[in-house]
Amino acid sequence: MKHQVFFLIILLSLPLMLGCGTSKPAGLPKLYPCKVQIVDMHGIAVEGASIATFFPGIQWVSVGVTDPDGVAELKVNGIYPGIPVGEYNIVVSINGINPGFSDEFVTPLQLIAEAKTNDVTFVVF
Repeated sequence: MKHQVFFLIILLSLPLMLGCGTSKPAGLPKLYPCKVQIVDMHGIAVEGASIATFFPGIQWVSVGVTDPDGVAELKVNGIYPGIPVGEYNIVVSINGINPGFSDEFVTPLQLIAEAKTNDVTFVVF
């Protein structure tokens, strides 16, 4: 639970920490659209799930929160739509979710982002 609360605080604080400017930060690679859908084992959309991508050695974290259809548009640092090319561990945080999905080191959820639109669905419980 502590990890989930910390994750949510970081997710919500990113726009404040990074400012509201429209210019992209130096070194930000090309971004490609990415929507992640979260569903349960019955295929029912999970609304309000916080999603974050983690990639060892990369400073750009893409985050999003699922809508009523269980879909989140990922944005780098919560601001810039899309995701850089790479292989990511996906962390999902929501009340009652299996804690194995909310730890970047043990999550079984993986996303390989390519130089194209990257849409993926994950079953989380």
